[in-house]
Amino acid sequence: MRLVRLHDGSRIQVRPVRPAAAPSLAAAWLHASPDSRRRRMHGTAGPLTGRDLAQLTGVDHLDHEAIVAVDPDQHEIIGVARYIRDSTTSAWSPRAR
Repeated sequence: MRLVRLHDGSRIQVRPVRPAAAPSLAAAWLHASPDSRRRRMHGTAGPLTGRDLAQLTGVDHLDHEAIVAVDPDQHEIIGVARYIRDSTTSAWSPRAR
């Protein structure tokens, strides 16, 4: 876990996603707007299922990396970043989404 000071002076904790983060991730998901949830999951706007949470938190930190930003005072997830490497190529290439 790393404490980071942002440009506005606020602080966040940045840490890798682990399976134990599933309840916090599910709570953060419910705070997102329905439109944001639909865009992120390509149509699913309801609560995350156990399968969804297992997939989102079961990262190997090599081909699939995910980190969370956590409010250190409220202990709530406020952001998630992830990448999944395409195993069919050895070179990185950006893709338009």
